[in-house]
Amino acid sequence: MAMRASLLRLASPLTLGRAALYAPRFLRVFLGLMADRRVPAAAKLIPLLVAAYFLFPLDVDWLPVLGWMDDIIVVLIGGRAFVRFCPADVVSEHVAAASGRSWGG
Repeated sequence: MAMRASLLRLASPLTLGRAALYAPRFLRVFLGLMADRRVPAAAKLIPLLVAAYFLFPLDVDWLPVLGWMDDIIVVLIGGRAFVRFCPADVVSEHVAAASGRSWGG
């Protein structure tokens, strides 16, 4: 029940609208991290695995709720794992650059 409430909050128009506003910044951070040589190859493998999931021909759309949410869940978990495997100082540097702030490293 708590997970359903969390998912409903995540899918609220306010949250989705805010996510849409930050999407270009998230994309700049993601692309910057993927291009950065300081990010381990194992971390860069995670987004590739997420992309492979979308290319896989089997889907669980026949399952109620999970079938509709599985793609979102995979992207969120994959994105979080990618950032966790990246060095924290490198992530901070790319977030600051995407935000237009100078990084004081």
